[in-house]
Amino acid sequence: MLLLLRRMATLENLHHLSSTFDRSASALSELHNAMLDHIYPYAKRALRLEVWLHELPRLAEDLAAKGCRIPTCCGFIDGTLFKIRRPTEGEDAAYSGWKRMHATKYQAVVLSNFMIADYDGPHAGSVGDANILRRSNIEARLQAIVDEVGHVVTLYGDGAYPRTDLLHRPFKGNISAEQAAFNEAMSSYRQAVEWIFGKLEQLWPFVGDKTRRTIMLRQTGKEDLVAALLTNFHTCLCGGVTTDYLGITPPTLQEYEAMIRRAMDDGERSSYSEEDIQMEDDPA
Repeated sequence: MLLLLRRMATLENLHHLSSTFDRSASALSELHNAMLDHIYPYAKRALRLEVWLHELPRLAEDLAAKGCRIPTCCGFIDGTLFKIRRPTEGEDAAYSGWKRMHATKYQAVVLSNFMIADYDGPHAGSVGDANILRRSNIEARLQAIVDEVGHVVTLYGDGAYPRTDLLHRPFKGNISAEQAAFNEAMSSYRQAVEWIFGKLEQLWPFVGDKTRRTIMLRQTGKEDLVAALLTNFHTCLCGGVTTDYLGITPPTLQEYEAMIRRAMDDGERSSYSEEDIQMEDDPA
């Protein structure tokens, strides 16, 4: 585990780390991959919105108490890209015309307590946010949560997302002064998603280093999911930007672990197929 943390928190290559750990570069690579294989299935389950089933109504209430214009909003949804080397295969699929670079893409749901509740990917850089939203099935899963807890909870995203009963977005087009004020007010809350992406890359620069992100040669998807989980652990221990900004505290590490275990014990594992938990090496 120490090797995994050291490698993800630095830009040191395996040859540099071999002197620190007194192992050959090939041995360190095997150890790194073995630890990823061990943690990844847990991270895949932990970074699911269903883990927060019973916490979402309270988080929406906490956010509303801080002045959020949407009383049912418990979190924010957005996508992010990680730049990669130009692939030798699947170049067109990996190319994001919007960002004009080759990339892998993720969709994240960040709660008002600065925790990553859902992290879906990797997807090819050419895939749009609306397409990833459909693939993640997040709306149907959120509706299932609403049905179970008996409280309406919703998410807020940018203009790339549709406006539905469970998803909100800024008003567009010829809008009124009131709608413009709504957009401005909500943009300050939605910054939580951007802040968490920045924190993830700051804590784990390894995952943002494009020279190491070569599709089909490395376990990019595993490393990214594990980095997101470790970011949550850090938030539990040290808080986050929104802890001071919104005054909504994250759970302790022990509370977060208990939530994950409870979700598994309550039957959330039944919602995962073998395809869901397979070791994903390539973006879809």
